[in-house]
Amino acid sequence: MSTGCGSCNSSLIAADVFRGNYGYAATDLAAHAAGLQLVGSYGSARGARFPAARHRFPVRRLHLVDIENLVGDPRPSLSQVRQVRSLYASCLAFGAMDQVEVAASSHRTLENAAFGWPRVHYRARYGPDGADLALLDVLQHEDVAGRFTHVVIGSGDHLFAEEAARLAAQKVHVTVVSRRGSLSAQLAREAQEVIYLDAAAEAA
Repeated sequence: MSTGCGSCNSSLIAADVFRGNYGYAATDLAAHAAGLQLVGSYGSARGARFPAARHRFPVRRLHLVDIENLVGDPRPSLSQVRQVRSLYASCLAFGAMDQVEVAASSHRTLENAAFGWPRVHYRARYGPDGADLALLDVLQHEDVAGRFTHVVIGSGDHLFAEEAARLAAQKVHVTVVSRRGSLSAQLAREAQEVIYLDAAAEAA
């Protein structure tokens, strides 16, 4: 496992809005205000089969961001979301084929995510660990290993450790982005790379 933070040479990926497992989608108003173009919505992908896109796009990265965990606040403000997005982008350049999923566990957090981290995909599930569970649904039911060569887990929660180990066993490079004080030791052991956002903030 290595740690580090590279420079960002980011290009924003295409916009889309996904429904969460409980059927929630970002509102048209919030999406419009955040500069999104609504091109469709999708139900849960449990049981779906996906084409082997990994072979067509050999370098493709999936970013799974629990915005509440990265901010360190269960109800992050708009300014906090923007700050985390800036730090994240300073450490990881977004490729043209990257897919970014930002998850939240409340309507207000999802709204702030739409304004503060625009032009990405959104997931929502209410209740304890809702954002983590929404992202785990992606890892468990959307053939991630067949579609991506690199997965970035934007959370320090131990709930991701088992899926991180499974991805690594399938030759998918796993990076964890977290804050020093909130990173699970179990998750850190399963990652090939760990990036600390607070270290990026100190270097800025």
